[in-house]
Amino acid sequence: MPPGQALAADLTRRVAHGDAVAFEMLYRLWFPRVLTLTMAATGRDESFCLDVTQETMLRAAKSIPVLNSDAALGAWFARVSLRIAIDLMKSDTRRRRRERQTLATSASAHITPEPVAESLDHAAWLRAVLPTLPLHDYELLIQRLAADRTLAQAGRSLSTSPHAAHGRLRRLLARLRDLANGVVP
Repeated sequence: MPPGQALAADLTRRVAHGDAVAFEMLYRLWFPRVLTLTMAATGRDESFCLDVTQETMLRAAKSIPVLNSDAALGAWFARVSLRIAIDLMKSDTRRRRRERQTLATSASAHITPEPVAESLDHAAWLRAVLPTLPLHDYELLIQRLAADRTLAQAGRSLSTSPHAAHGRLRRLLARLRDLANGVVP
């Protein structure tokens, strides 16, 4: 049996039986390859591809079959990572569709000619206020709202946790509401 086949068979057998040391070796050997494959196959940003790769590695830890060669192992990783990427993209598409439907429903139920004019005034006010925000607050708004990123994605891009990003965004929106209502902080 060639060396690559012996290593793949032994490694996958040990990981399938819960050997943590074998999983660590598998992770170190295959994580970069799976990440590269995912980036090339999906064309998505690094954050998305890291999520897919991490989920693929978790799936390997839970349910990898015993495979007899590096080629078979690579094919298994490719199949699993692409399935996970597709599932995440579908989930993201459904989430965006729900958000658009909610926005359209609430907007159509509440828009009359007066609020349209009022919303134009609000937009002008917001364009004037945004440049005065601290840079980290401005970047968070851009990541979450303009770039349509999730809180987790926005937090990662700003080197913070999703929970911290949510708190910062909540406080920022409260400050903006207060400013809009003439309340001085």
